[in-house]
Amino acid sequence: MWVALFESAFQFTSIATFYICRLRLAHLFSYTVYYTLDPYLEAKSTGILLLSGIFICAFTLIISVLLNTALCVDLILMVRYPFEDKESRVKKYVLISVLLAITPTYLLTFHPNNTKLPRIGAGIVVIYVVNFVCFFAISVCYTFNKLRGPGFSKEVRYLALKRHIITASFYLIANIYIFANFYTLMVTNVKDLEDFAYIDTWWSRSLKIIFACQGFAIPLLRLSEPYFYQIVANNFALWWFTATN
Repeated sequence: MWVALFESAFQFTSIATFYICRLRLAHLFSYTVYYTLDPYLEAKSTGILLLSGIFICAFTLIISVLLNTALCVDLILMVRYPFEDKESRVKKYVLISVLLAITPTYLLTFHPNNTKLPRIGAGIVVIYVVNFVCFFAISVCYTFNKLRGPGFSKEVRYLALKRHIITASFYLIANIYIFANFYTLMVTNVKDLEDFAYIDTWWSRSLKIIFACQGFAIPLLRLSEPYFYQIVANNFALWWFTATN
């Protein structure tokens, strides 16, 4: 739930930030906050909205990377300690993710006349992404090895790893374009990052399309799980019983 929440917040904010000027959101902000349509205040409103959008995008994206890493760690712990309460660990995952996201978000967002700070922040994000990839590989190998023992059928291994592999792999592939931007910022400067954003090749267009379509693909991925239909059926049965009695 927390992963989906922060991923959705990132998607919504990134789209809203992209359309700030086209939807004239700064015009609306200036009129409702400053009660005037002064050009200077409208330009100031544009800056405020852009900075806020960049901050929220960076913050929610970094948290989503960390929470996906936590899912990999949690799979290992769940296999190793199957009778421990999983819910008690969720709050720790969220808290640690939020704390770890504060520093790189600040470095990426608030850097007046300093090009070194965003490069440091981008480097931290790249480290988080590399950690996610490593823990993903370790969790898959560890879980597969543990479930090979006696008492676990091939179907159990398949069900345990299917959702984890598909979800984590799709998240990584869908956000490669964003992660590539962070890597470019880490090894170059802001101008080169702007040049990277305007690269128009078949692979850049493909990555952008994949990134833009993940809002449709993730719900379809959820719909492919039998447990989803079980929850819908149970809730519908409960609603029908309540409505007819």
